[in-house]
Amino acid sequence: MANVLIVGAGPGAVDLLTLRAARALGEADEALADGLVGADVLALAKSGTTLVIHLGLARLLNIVARLIAAGLPPDTPAAAITSGPTDMQGHLAATLAELPARVAAEGFASPAIVVIGDVAALAGIPARRAA
Repeated sequence: MANVLIVGAGPGAVDLLTLRAARALGEADEALADGLVGADVLALAKSGTTLVIHLGLARLLNIVARLIAAGLPPDTPAAAITSGPTDMQGHLAATLAELPARVAAEGFASPAIVVIGDVAALAGIPARRAA
């Protein structure tokens, strides 16, 4: 059975997290955050955790730089999805290091989500509907 833990991270400062919250993030398989959560908080996630950042495009360059500085490999798969699910939806896949430049080059804007981790490598695979 899966557990969901909702943690308040304030403005994203690591020292505002409780020990339980930091431990839970370090054990999580997925972490969902909004654009206000600092990359330092996301860097507490264990290796292999999928990070999903909602409304983080304005701070994407900073988030990516801090995740890489905290040890996340620059070649980690990443994706951005904008305006989904609408007729205006766009998505792209890149490495973590390439993502900010690709997002800027494509003119992506909010609302958008950013997905970082192995699951982002699936962005180029067409979606299928269940039968």
